[in-house]
Amino acid sequence: GESFREGADPTMVVFGGRYLLFLSKNGGYYASNDLVRWSLIVPTGLPVDDYAPTVMQMEGRLFFTASHSRALYTTDDPFKGEWREVATLPSYADPALFLDDDGRVYLAYGSHQTWGPTGGGNASHVVELDPARGWREVSHHSAVAFADAARNGWEVSGNGNDDYRLAPYVEGPWITKVGGVYFLQYASPGTQFFTYSDGFFVAKSLRDLGHSHHSKYSPFSPFSAKPTGFMRGAGHGSIFRGLDGGLWHVTTAVIARRIRRLVINPVHVQGEWMNADTYLGDFPVGVDGRRPDWQLLSLHKPATASSTSGANAPSRAFDEDIR
Repeated sequence: GESFREGADPTMVVFGGRYLLFLSKNGGYYASNDLVRWSLIVPTGLPVDDYAPTVMQMEGRLFFTASHSRALYTTDDPFKGEWREVATLPSYADPALFLDDDGRVYLAYGSHQTWGPTGGGNASHVVELDPARGWREVSHHSAVAFADAARNGWEVSGNGNDDYRLAPYVEGPWITKVGGVYFLQYASPGTQFFTYSDGFFVAKSLRDLGHSHHSKYSPFSPFSAKPTGFMRGAGHGSIFRGLDGGLWHVTTAVIARRIRRLVINPVHVQGEWMNADTYLGDFPVGVDGRRPDWQLLSLHKPATASSTSGANAPSRAFDEDIR
């Protein structure tokens, strides 16, 4: 089949004092002590080539599922890489596991192309799972996040949010709880666009959400966006709390068709406001937040090289276009 390099739809967790990074179709997952140096772990018993993996820590174990995997897997030693199946699940698109403070487990899911908030399948949903009952669904499916491109310009398709011919996606959900507020995250308008971003709804509870009646769209959406620069796109990500105690957002950047990379940005939350700081995110920013004291000055400057290939002129090496 077609060969391509992909790194997208990430989930990051901290386990045993180390970071673990799971991503789509990568043949394994990565471990790191510092977010800088990474080692690949090739596990057994895990569908590592499925799209959009999600991982949750509970009672000293990790639990894993992925898009349409139809199963839940667990391990108590992810660094050894031996996993086993513990439950059969329905087929969820872009699942995201979430353990609440009271011990209840929820799963958000959804990947749909839609023009507006019509409900039904055109939304991200949340359902409660009960580990004590074989991880069965024990609640109705609550529609909690809708795309509405007619009202929210950032959800319009296209690299400039200007393609009204193509319905946008609402996908890649994630749940974060800070200060008693649930941030119900979703990605739009599509992973192929530089405008791929994460917006969010907020709620005070995940219990008895109803049909979106108790979640509301945040006017601070998108909280993660980067339509310009060298690495463009900042959608379908996950939020995690780092070893430094701060919040971080690991997310998807687009290079070309089916070729994507990951970017990590710090996240700030205050009340119902949330923002991922993507400024200079494609520069070598330190994990401590320090930014470079220099700027790129080579854009549009003349360049020469000892050799070139076809239309790949030397100036393309620094033309602010990673493609």
